[in-house]
Amino acid sequence: MKVSCPAKLNIGLKINSKRPDGYHDLETEFRLISLYDYLEIKESKNFQLNINNDEIKTEDNLITKAYFLMKSLCHEKSDFSFKVQKNIPIGAGLGGGSSNCASTLIVLNKLFKLNLPDSKLLKIGLSLGSDVPFFIKGENSVAKGRGELLETIEIEANYYLIIYPDIKISTADAFKFYEENKTDFPKHLKNDFEYFARKVYPEINEIFNLMSQYGTVELSGTGSSMYLNFNSSEEAYTIATKVPTNCKFFVTRSLDKSPIYDELNK
Repeated sequence: MKVSCPAKLNIGLKINSKRPDGYHDLETEFRLISLYDYLEIKESKNFQLNINNDEIKTEDNLITKAYFLMKSLCHEKSDFSFKVQKNIPIGAGLGGGSSNCASTLIVLNKLFKLNLPDSKLLKIGLSLGSDVPFFIKGENSVAKGRGELLETIEIEANYYLIIYPDIKISTADAFKFYEENKTDFPKHLKNDFEYFARKVYPEINEIFNLMSQYGTVELSGTGSSMYLNFNSSEEAYTIATKVPTNCKFFVTRSLDKSPIYDELNK
């Protein structure tokens, strides 16, 4: 079995009050895009996880955590091996790890014959990561709370030029910076973390300044990826020629929904 794990963009991100549990209440629009990791699952004598990226540790990976959590809920003796083809950059604000985790939960719910309702699966997903419930739901949404309060929205088709400056940003570091400097954060930004990313990483600030002459540059999540919105892939590819050569770029389109449920039902 092989399934797709789509990336996401944050269309804006506002930080609200800090919660008693230590997290922050946020408001953002999650949008699914056509940039995918691929997850291949096979029956095996024991659990194995192979990822085509040596930077990613398998021991504390979200896939590993999701696997053993779901395994603890069932009486199935079967085990499975997982092979991940990573195309979504890590530490980029595109949700690759959360998407992998959500796909693992969805697939194992079927393979382990757990038949957990969506409400239970979403709760398990939230215990593993704030973005995981969105990928389990698999629909473009406005998100509040930690990201688990999801309201499905209809969107128009869009194309995005995503610029990745090969900088890995820790979400924890971004929130720590916010807590230490929140009185300095401008109120007018669409994504509050733009201030953090541009101040701490001069390379990101330079890309914002360079690419802003070709359209509105936005940060996804806590970064480091930035994106510009276009009406066609041709427009996006034309502007992609202006991206600095030390950056990676992707031209993607918006999705109406995650493909994983259709793939599972084939």
